[in-house]
Amino acid sequence: MAERLIQALESGRNSVAIPKDSSLGAALALYRQLLDQPSSQSWLSRTGLATDTLTLRKDRVEGFTTVGGVRTPVAFSSTDNSGWGEASRHLRAMRNVLDPDDKGLPYVSTDEPRIPLHVVLNAYGLDPGESTEHKRALKDQVAAKGLTAPPRFLAALDDVRGVIGDLDERAFLANLLEEQVQQLADSHATDWSTLKIQLSPASAKGIGPQSSYDVAQLLEHKGLGVPRTAAATRNVIRWLRTVLPPAPPLGDYSGLIPQQPGDPDYKPLATLAMYTPATLSVDPDAHLARLSQGPDAVAFGNILAAVLQGPAGSIGGYALYSPSNAGCTLGKVRRSVEQYFCDTLAMDPCLAFLVAHVALARKAPEFLVRDLPEGIKIGTPACTELQLGCAMAERMLPGTSRMMDEEQVCALTGLEPTSEGQRTLMQEQALGILLDWGVLNGVIPGKPQGQHTQEDLKKASSVFARQRTLSARSFNRLSTVLPSRRQIATQELLKAMPQTSRSQLEAMTVNLLDSDERRNLSRTEPRTRSLIETYMSGDLTKDRWGLTTDMPNPGKRPNTPYRNVDESSTNSATARQKLNEIIKRLPALDPLLESAVTRHHNDQKMGFVTKLKLMFAGLPLADRQRIELGSVELFTLRKSTGKQQVWESDLDREAVTARQGILMRVVHDNTVTYYEVLYSANIIKHDSLEVTQALDRVASDRRYLAQYKLLADKYIRRGHDVCLDFNAYASGAPVREGVSSSDVILDKVGVTRGPRPLPENVTKESFVPDTYQSDRIEDIAVEITERNFYESAKDMLARAKGQLAVEKSREAHARDVNLLLSLVPFVGAYQDFRDGNFGKGLQSLALDGAGLMIGAGGQARSLIRSLKTLAKNTSRPSIGRFSARVAPSTPRVAWSWNEPKLRFSDAAFDFSKQTALFLNAVFNPVDGYPRLISAASKGLSKLSSLGAVSTGLSKALPHLVTVDEKMRCYFLVGTGLVDPTKPPGSQAA
Repeated sequence: MAERLIQALESGRNSVAIPKDSSLGAALALYRQLLDQPSSQSWLSRTGLATDTLTLRKDRVEGFTTVGGVRTPVAFSSTDNSGWGEASRHLRAMRNVLDPDDKGLPYVSTDEPRIPLHVVLNAYGLDPGESTEHKRALKDQVAAKGLTAPPRFLAALDDVRGVIGDLDERAFLANLLEEQVQQLADSHATDWSTLKIQLSPASAKGIGPQSSYDVAQLLEHKGLGVPRTAAATRNVIRWLRTVLPPAPPLGDYSGLIPQQPGDPDYKPLATLAMYTPATLSVDPDAHLARLSQGPDAVAFGNILAAVLQGPAGSIGGYALYSPSNAGCTLGKVRRSVEQYFCDTLAMDPCLAFLVAHVALARKAPEFLVRDLPEGIKIGTPACTELQLGCAMAERMLPGTSRMMDEEQVCALTGLEPTSEGQRTLMQEQALGILLDWGVLNGVIPGKPQGQHTQEDLKKASSVFARQRTLSARSFNRLSTVLPSRRQIATQELLKAMPQTSRSQLEAMTVNLLDSDERRNLSRTEPRTRSLIETYMSGDLTKDRWGLTTDMPNPGKRPNTPYRNVDESSTNSATARQKLNEIIKRLPALDPLLESAVTRHHNDQKMGFVTKLKLMFAGLPLADRQRIELGSVELFTLRKSTGKQQVWESDLDREAVTARQGILMRVVHDNTVTYYEVLYSANIIKHDSLEVTQALDRVASDRRYLAQYKLLADKYIRRGHDVCLDFNAYASGAPVREGVSSSDVILDKVGVTRGPRPLPENVTKESFVPDTYQSDRIEDIAVEITERNFYESAKDMLARAKGQLAVEKSREAHARDVNLLLSLVPFVGAYQDFRDGNFGKGLQSLALDGAGLMIGAGGQARSLIRSLKTLAKNTSRPSIGRFSARVAPSTPRVAWSWNEPKLRFSDAAFDFSKQTALFLNAVFNPVDGYPRLISAASKGLSKLSSLGAVSTGLSKALPHLVTVDEKMRCYFLVGTGLVDPTKPPGSQAA
């Protein structure tokens, strides 16, 4: 090996042939083995990359493809949508060891591999230098002493083997545990210390030498605890299969910010002169990397340093989570930040875009999550969960959240903590997030950073938990299927026949016993009927029927229907008596159905009140203030009945009243605003003078009263043309912009709620109403529900009996879907599809007796709290738009979709069970609470540094430092990387 290296140095060749028996040869053999793994080969085959042309780099792979005889150079990044990020997971650590300077690592052959000179020099710790003298000295050194791989390189290879072994171990463990708990109920006890297993060398080294190892030891070693039930085991399986994407090359952009910045100059940068914000948004990291290497790097760094000064959640003086932004989408707030930079700092749009991008990555990474849905709004529980998930990802691998879509972020918060340490760690992360939520929603007053108290935190936590509980309860009620006549009939028959299974019952039939009745029955009436359907129709009476299985064998088929049958047959009498005993135990079906539908109707109304309150709570601050303080009137929309008014009845008017929305008129500060409260969509505001005056003319029109008095027996009340989409109110369909409707009547419902004064000790600017808990909002929501609920009890009963037309049933189903989806942002599941839009139906969704099922083509969010059954589509890449088509998929048998006891998103925001030591530590100003809140809000806090400067924290959190480091290492290894903060050879420790 030494001779070959000397020859390469003398001849100036850039590559060296490596003997198989050398230490570097062993490393290359492992590298080749990793390249040959099925996951890598499958990806290479799919992309058409020729393996002998590959060159691996830190964040991409380069090579050539041949299409139609034309050889074309291509490159795929670990952060694009090519799949290279996942396919290269096993290769990353080895590539980093062999090519740490990122000069390029090529494919190696199975024979005697030839690799670039820089790989050899790095492996043996040699530096040839730039001058001829240095190269001559290096040749003399190699000739005299030979080549020996340094211990650091060998230790690094051991670390790589450990990472690879850990990745394989996780996949094996997940499959093994899944197989073991496949048929077990969640509550079933498990003891994994009895299941022996062979460990990877790295895990065995970490645990210590023993005669044998078991699964419990391995899980404990990986920091996942020891699950004691099947449900806890399924949570561990989720942990084993949760993988973060690799962090981008620029990480969290800390390298762009100078340690000692100068004065900022906000003038346009020449480097950005050829670009627009739209072109920069395609790949911001590429432009930032180029900018950091160009002549404007120092100026840009000075601007960043100035903008990032200030408290957490503030960028250049702009408060991201101020109450004025409550109810706004994250995209709207980001655009406001960019405009703020242009207006107050005189930045040009390109500079404002990049500065906002870096600043958000540093202080609010949730704004940069990929495929961010419009359903997430500032101040909703959905936003708090997004913040928490990004904070978790940034804590493990800075910059990673930018590479994640909201589904991946959601998967993090959907994990259950495996220890109290993890729970407390997430609570530390959630401190600032929860306090922000409390201020945004008017639960606690806004205060300067670090001045909130334990009472503030506990109140915010209590209200947050209560709101989510009620939201989940509402979601559960709205997702409960309408009881049907068949469902109740089946339930009662099973009670009357306890030894019969559902499948047996569905196969049971009954026969008419009386031959005369059979003979005289219409040809369209079946002589043999389903037992369930006979009970449903009310025909199941005593002495008339017998179970087909108990009837005598008819033997030869009769030649005529007039053939006499021996009615005194013992078998017929027995069949009659047996079925009579069952019929005695059956109650009348109609009263049961009516009672069940009434309960369901009341439950739906209770859930609907919560839904309306949440809709109002999600409005921007100015609208919440207006509704809380102004005069409020409610109007329903209907068509003309076509009858003389003297003959109109309430039923006539109800028949033409739209029940999928209501119009609200609010007068505040002498300004009129109309709100369209659409039940299965959003609340739409109209405040333009033209629209409000037009609607006022219709709402205040009383001319029909005079005309009615004059022409009482002839007058037919007609409607007006309005700039509203009546179809959206009538059917729950999405609103069509610019659509007007004719012949619409606005009927006022309820009383006018007069204006109210500001609460004491607050100004209009500082007033943040607690909308969800407001008595006025509760009153409005109840009024809407009582006066214009989307389905009457009578219609609901008709639907339960199956008496509605097919079109009406489909319309009701689509409405139920949309109502349910609009609750999603408030129950911890803020997007059901990557490109979804709430209120437009849900592809492949079916409502059944078990709850809600999501089918192929659509993927339900794993954070939906109240589902009884959830069938999850396992093919993640293709996610379609919402529709009301019903096509449920089959759930994975091994997975439990019952609500777990506690997930990160639940545990992190629940401080009701936290220790006094923790609370005293974080709320004692002497112990650094402001710093803790600041760091937690950024999602970048490290407990090791926090504990070192805080007496109280050092007492409360020392064990959390270990938990923190173990979690970080766990996710780092999951990406296929070695922990760079540890010296080589210490990864398994």
